[in-house]
Amino acid sequence: MTDDRRMTTDRFYGGVTNRLDNLRTCLAYVHTTSPTREELIQWVINNTRASSPEAINHHLAFLDAIDLLHLEDTGCKLAHYGEQWLADQDPSILYAALSEGVKGFDTILQALAEDPRTDTDLMDILVNEFDEAEMTKPGPAIRHREWLQVLGYATREGDTTYLTDAGRDALKHQHTDSYHATHSSPPAVEIGDRLTQADIETIFDTGFGYQISGINPRRDATDNQYLLVFATEDGPYDDAVTQGQFEYIGEGLEGDQSTSSPGNSVLIDAIETDIPVHFFYQATEATGWAYQGLVDVLDWEFETRGGREVLVFTMAHQQADSIDWTTAVREQLKQYCETHTSRRVTLDEIYDFAAADLARAFPDNNNIRTKIHQQLQVLRDQGDIEFLDDAGTYRLTFEIDVEAVETDLQAKLNDEPQLTSDSEEFTEQERRVRDQTFARLVKAAYDNRCAICGQHRETPAGTPEVEAAHIYPKQKNGADDPRNGLALCKLHHWAFDTGWLAVSDDYTLLVAAAPKRDGYHEFKQLEDSQIRQPANEELAPHRLFLQQHRELHDF
Repeated sequence: MTDDRRMTTDRFYGGVTNRLDNLRTCLAYVHTTSPTREELIQWVINNTRASSPEAINHHLAFLDAIDLLHLEDTGCKLAHYGEQWLADQDPSILYAALSEGVKGFDTILQALAEDPRTDTDLMDILVNEFDEAEMTKPGPAIRHREWLQVLGYATREGDTTYLTDAGRDALKHQHTDSYHATHSSPPAVEIGDRLTQADIETIFDTGFGYQISGINPRRDATDNQYLLVFATEDGPYDDAVTQGQFEYIGEGLEGDQSTSSPGNSVLIDAIETDIPVHFFYQATEATGWAYQGLVDVLDWEFETRGGREVLVFTMAHQQADSIDWTTAVREQLKQYCETHTSRRVTLDEIYDFAAADLARAFPDNNNIRTKIHQQLQVLRDQGDIEFLDDAGTYRLTFEIDVEAVETDLQAKLNDEPQLTSDSEEFTEQERRVRDQTFARLVKAAYDNRCAICGQHRETPAGTPEVEAAHIYPKQKNGADDPRNGLALCKLHHWAFDTGWLAVSDDYTLLVAAAPKRDGYHEFKQLEDSQIRQPANEELAPHRLFLQQHRELHDF
């Protein structure tokens, strides 16, 4: 199905704190007067700071695009979502209008549920998720983020966005009607639950027609493949198939079975790929199907039974040992990482490294490599590893040691500084940990006081206002060396980043020569004063970074 939603969103008038009020009064005006397009544009001019009819028309067209209003030259009126939202002000209605009209809102909510993000993080996430998101600056991502703030789904602290409880609740209610193929049981379904055919069709968002057959290849809404496999006591299977390792006969009731039939071929593919296989069992006298959870397909072979060739698949229930297996494979990956000082590993390398140890740990399993591969898919679904290429290369992302990162950053103090860091060297998760550690070290070095004005402010909750500024900018891959950092209040962080202020090699403040600009005389008072330096001289700003910052801003 083609996704014809737009990629970018637009603001409406007002900041994060009053945009909803402006939108509400605008829609109420449309509801009560059905104005012409020209009258509506004039209303916006009269009731906001807007002055350009062309820009206003652009913003109103966005409200039309997301089904809040119908914009007509002769008479505007509320659209479906506009009527609903104006009636009860439920943010979920406005979110539905935004997310159904614009790509990326669900993606950002999900990303924020995993970790707080900067605007650059959000931009990278959208670019990676959507081919048409060809942005090099985070402006479009910022507009997405602002709408989430307006709805109360996200909040900002410094340059980082966090998901609120309301945003978390909203995420829980997204896509509840669509099954997504992952290596876990569907939401609200537990092993042992008895389900009717209608239940299964609803849970997995599929259909079986007149009755359920044995092997059912399916694809979810995003075209990921999964399998629903059914066995009955009359099939003939006794309850031995409900635990441990068991045999399952392929599809085809008459004549020799074939590896090319739809169900058999996908079961064979499941041995070497990450296709989830859900298993159901029905005893002779039972009503409904007992959900048995996920199974691994370990092997297959042809056997002669009843005068014909049938495929016999060897399967094993994941709940019997998947926790132990997953833990064991994770530990092997950690050991590989420590031994080889690398977070990249190929499938063949982990086979060679781990197979012998795992064979000793699980002596009853004769398909060690298949089991390793299947557990790698589980770890990928859990976010512990990333799949990099078709050659079977993985990158390990789990359990980053924060203390080790801090030790690494502090160790930089013993070396000559490097102007930039190689951002490709680290995973996204590692990058975030390094950024957070850099900020913590820098702010602690200055005792949470601004190096320029000396102020120490806190929120009512006790969070310091001061921010960790990169001297040579992070946007240019400025090094995460603590000597490339200054603790600054929000005003002086902005002034330093935009080129109002710089620091000489002897730590004296310099001010840009821009006397005609607003703010000049305020900053001019700081000229020639000394910045505050850390008690630990090793953490003082290094001249390399100060010089490059001055050069960047033409001092």
